[in-house]
Amino acid sequence: MLRTFWVKQFKPSPTKAQKTFDVTFGIVMPVVCLLADPAVFTGGRAGSSLLGAAHWRVFAHTLIALGCLILAVWLAREPWRNRMSQWVFGPFLLGGLLALCIGLILLFPALLLISVTIPRIFRLDGVIFVILAYGVLGLIPIFAAFSFLRNAARAFQARKSPYGNTSATIWIAGNVITVMAIMGVPYFFQQQTSAFVERNVQVVINGDTASAQGAIAELKRAFWCTSACYEAIARAYRDTEFDIQKAQLRAAYQALVGRDLELEFRGPSD
Repeated sequence: MLRTFWVKQFKPSPTKAQKTFDVTFGIVMPVVCLLADPAVFTGGRAGSSLLGAAHWRVFAHTLIALGCLILAVWLAREPWRNRMSQWVFGPFLLGGLLALCIGLILLFPALLLISVTIPRIFRLDGVIFVILAYGVLGLIPIFAAFSFLRNAARAFQARKSPYGNTSATIWIAGNVITVMAIMGVPYFFQQQTSAFVERNVQVVINGDTASAQGAIAELKRAFWCTSACYEAIARAYRDTEFDIQKAQLRAAYQALVGRDLELEFRGPSD
């Protein structure tokens, strides 16, 4: 029974239920996870970041968006699949492996949140439902990984079809080019946005009052930023011994993040 189930999962032609699964967990839910992300690619207290991932927010969001877009085209344009196999296998494999890594990192915290909240769910407490929702979202990367890896297997199978039958060298080269592009574009955006933020953050830290105010105005345009972008400001505030600079950095962080740096370092219980 179990073997039959797995054989059906990787047949060349997907069923309607499998397409629904792929759209849900390969396209829709990853976007939901990015929008609701409380910790992975979002800065925490004083600009801290889980595993440093928030510093790669632009790269990760762009990469995931491109992966979802490619999967959407692959699922929507079935007549193109044989010809697309030499371009999409690499991105699907890459997306599946990255999602699996994220899923394994989040698996224990997600299961912990679910196990803690399930016994209390009948209290009808809004906070309990929010925590449970975050626990469930933590499992989404595992399902996304399965969706992408399954479609990678189908793209690999399609290379042998009459319409997708190309030489191994051309097929591999096509996938290498696509993977380089799908990694290169997000990396370029990440470098450009990071340079913009770093340049203005240094002005906030080291510049005069007028220059710092101009840099803050520029940074407010950085819609992609979370508190992780301003970790250097938090460190400078912690390390400086000059009261005037402390006050300026505290005001800058408050203007950019909306939180008080002094309270960030003290913690909510102090």
